[in-house]
Amino acid sequence: MEYRKFAEKAVEEIKAEAAAALAEAKEGLDEAITALIDGQESAEITAAKSALTEAIDACKTVEEVQVYYKDGALVVTDEKVAALAEAVQAAKDAAAADPNSVANIKSKALAAVDAMFEGTGVAVPTEDGDLKTAYDNMVNAIKACTGVEASADVPTKLALKTYVTVTEAEGAVTVAIIVDSEGLGKTLKTAIETAKSEAEAEKTLDIAKADAKLAITEAVGSYGDVPAVKEKVDALIDLIDKCEVGGSNTTLITTFFETGALKESQENVKAVLDAVAAAELAANKELAIAAVDALFTEAGVEKPEYDENKTSEDTLQGKYGALVKLINDCTVDGSDTTALSTYWTDSGLKESQAAVAALITKIEAAQTPVQP
Repeated sequence: MEYRKFAEKAVEEIKAEAAAALAEAKEGLDEAITALIDGQESAEITAAKSALTEAIDACKTVEEVQVYYKDGALVVTDEKVAALAEAVQAAKDAAAADPNSVANIKSKALAAVDAMFEGTGVAVPTEDGDLKTAYDNMVNAIKACTGVEASADVPTKLALKTYVTVTEAEGAVTVAIIVDSEGLGKTLKTAIETAKSEAEAEKTLDIAKADAKLAITEAVGSYGDVPAVKEKVDALIDLIDKCEVGGSNTTLITTFFETGALKESQENVKAVLDAVAAAELAANKELAIAAVDALFTEAGVEKPEYDENKTSEDTLQGKYGALVKLINDCTVDGSDTTALSTYWTDSGLKESQAAVAALITKIEAAQTPVQP
């Protein structure tokens, strides 16, 4: 029974792998066929395309697909692919023979639709949305046309000149989409401009996010690995990553970063800066106390134990404990006796400060007198 289940599972896995391989073998096929057709239309093209796609759809293995489509390209030696290519060329030849034919102008009109995207930074749409809807409406309207101009036999909506302007000069026909008056062309142009604006806004947002993260890194400095700092930084970066175009409050990048700088008053930004300040203070306190310890080493005097209960005593231990306690009690926003700079700066201990001076005096008194 267990063997049977194992075998069934193995068969299912093999089938799934085969299906995945088959799908991968067909990847890009539709695009390749579209590229081959190159915007041409005719009954022969439709028939040849159907024959080719039906044959490929019937394939059960990768090897069968590769008869028609291999390594991302159609196999031109296959008769069905060749038949489609011949039908396309025949349509192109017919259009070239009569530049004013419906087929030629329709082909140029479809190319003109795609040309609307050139230089905009916006790609011809493939995903559902307003842009693709506008694009599909334009393309489908052109494909449905049965004549160049409206007439008794050709309704306005089926006339190419409803959607395009046609200019002929020296035997060459130029076709352009009408975008200046209400219609599908103007709708598509507006959709492209909107997509362009949205893309530019997304790019601007991405740049702002990167700049904001760089500003955070610079603000954090060497304290990024301090757990309390890292926690606040991770929380802020998570909020920045969630910002979006048209966001509001915590999904708006300018809530946290604007005009090239972090908004220090913002709650999450302030939390990072406060954590950094606390980490910096802690590190500096260690340096300050190390400087105090160095006084003993330099004087050759044994350092007493720290005893918080003896900090008021007028002894070496008391003065040592008093200074260490004052340093430990310093705060980020401290002033006077609660500011670390009162006792220590990057230049070292402030020997003129009362508590520091008192300790130095006791150390000097404890030094072994030099015998004459």
